Amino acid sequence: MGSTIETDVKIEDTLTELLALSRRSNGDVADDIGVSPATLSAYRRGEARPSLSALVSIAEVFEVSLDYLVFGERPENAHIESGPIIRQMSKSLQNSLRESQLRQERHTATVANVGRRLSTLIDETVESELEAISESRPFAEAMNDEQIEILERHSETTRLFIKSFEYNLLDHEGRTPGEYFPTIVRNLSRGQSYRYLLPARTRDWEPVIEEFRSLLIENVPNETTVRRNCEFKITETPAMAGCTMYELAMDELEQNEPVLYDLLTEYGYCSGGRFGYASAPSLGSKGTMVMDAPHREQAFEIFDELWEAGTVV
Repeated sequence: MGSTIETDVKIEDTLTELLALSRRSNGDVADDIGVSPATLSAYRRGEARPSLSALVSIAEVFEVSLDYLVFGERPENAHIESGPIIRQMSKSLQNSLRESQLRQERHTATVANVGRRLSTLIDETVESELEAISESRPFAEAMNDEQIEILERHSETTRLFIKSFEYNLLDHEGRTPGEYFPTIVRNLSRGQSYRYLLPARTRDWEPVIEEFRSLLIENVPNETTVRRNCEFKITETPAMAGCTMYELAMDELEQNEPVLYDLLTEYGYCSGGRFGYASAPSLGSKGTMVMDAPHREQAFEIFDELWEAGTVV
């Protein structure tokens, strides 16, 4: 019974040695072999296996046998003959080349398969995330101050039932404007209106209102506009937390802020231009809670009833 002798393929090492001993550039050698310099480098690093025709060309260029080129070992008492090589390979060489090429093909096929599976997994994950986002309500928990300010700039009539005046006037004694003061001035100057409903038991509102109104008159071109379009009333109804309602100019909002407009209308946060939110009960809290349709309509109705019964300041 015959035995099989396994011989290591050493094309990379042999080719590296031959290139090092050659007095020619790698580019010239690659041209003679009929491959690009990058392909020759890939052969040398073991990143690619030469085809049979490429092996023959390499052996011819370096005037070595195919056995020596592939296995890196010369038979005993053998020497490298000059001139064209004999295109005849040993059975061992043929088997080694075949196994090497099959191994390379399997590797390439495995990489491609893993790549396809990974791509499919990524696509499925992305689709799942997009579906989750589309089914969720982006403002179900809160909107930030920047988004609220954008909406307020597009509010034709703003109703506020508030406990704190910090967004309007930080310090009434120092007459320091609040964060939303520039927006209020802009809106009043454009003829938009405000209605402030203030709970009587919270504080003495009259000095705060007077300072705020005075500051508005200094910044809005027409005093009559301030007195007519910015109204204040006191209600005996206590407030645990504040709320604000907008009657939005939807055409203008759609033109200026199309993304925000789409989100509001798509998820039912705004209907007929009406939008409402509840303010956080703590001054340190961030964000505001958006009202759904039933609570929004109820809030508008209750506000208007309290407004009618309130005391003008």
